[in-house]
Amino acid sequence: MLAVGTVALTHLLVLGAPFAVAVLVSDDMGLPAVARGEIAPALLWFALGFALYVFLYAACGALVQKVTEVGAAVMPIVSVMVAAYLLSIMVVMENPGDLASVLVSMFPLSAPIGMPIRWAGTKVPIWQLVISMALAAASAVPLARLASRIYRRALLITDRRVRLHDVVRSQAAVR
Repeated sequence: MLAVGTVALTHLLVLGAPFAVAVLVSDDMGLPAVARGEIAPALLWFALGFALYVFLYAACGALVQKVTEVGAAVMPIVSVMVAAYLLSIMVVMENPGDLASVLVSMFPLSAPIGMPIRWAGTKVPIWQLVISMALAAASAVPLARLASRIYRRALLITDRRVRLHDVVRSQAAVR
């Protein structure tokens, strides 16, 4: 997960560094002054979204035995990401102040996509931004625990594929 995170951050730096230098050198970039202050929240949302989804991908990756099974294993995550993207585009962009937009921007799995769109489209109360970020960060913690348990169990059981319901059942027995 750290390696994938490093690659993603490197991509951001490679793509963003020339733009940042151009903005510093010339004010003729057409970048509004307001947008300069939005870079830090955008990076924070990237980190939160990455943390949420990297643990889900790691857990699903640990559930497979062969590389050919990975596509099927991560399909639920891809479906959630596509749904979050579509909801953010269709609901949040249409009316950023609507209750449905608020819900999409607060739900942890859609917040990293929905809240930046909502933030760009309307004045979002700071408390909603903070709660949305806190929910996303708080959701990453149990996902990290789940992913580590699944990965640990997958390392111990090498003769057969670890199934998600086996992990859930074993966690229920521990409690």
